[in-house]
Amino acid sequence: ISCDFVIHFGHAYIQKSGSVSRFVRTKHALLHMGPSILAAAITTFSAALVMLFCTVTFFTKFALILLMTVVHATVGSFVVYIVFADAFGPAEPTKLIDSIVAKCTSSKGREEKEEGRSAGVIH
Repeated sequence: ISCDFVIHFGHAYIQKSGSVSRFVRTKHALLHMGPSILAAAITTFSAALVMLFCTVTFFTKFALILLMTVVHATVGSFVVYIVFADAFGPAEPTKLIDSIVAKCTSSKGREEKEEGRSAGVIH
């Protein structure tokens, strides 16, 4: 749960296409993943809240651990991660990978063109 919320926000952050500012990416992540993450946090929180009142010791201890995990994960993702993404996140998070893919595909395309030219000269 702790990692899930941050991973979902990170995925939404990089899904905004084009070269846009960090603020726009952060807003996109909050608007597109925020409601789902908040709903998951609320449902898990309520399940843990119900288990707190069990008579079996295991369930009450598990509920307390789950409750604290959800609270920390929610605060950590909605406050800490989003603030850091807005302050220090990349404006073009996939630029390096996109440039590598472009170089690989362009060199492959050049090789195919050169093979086609040389085949035309031989015939």
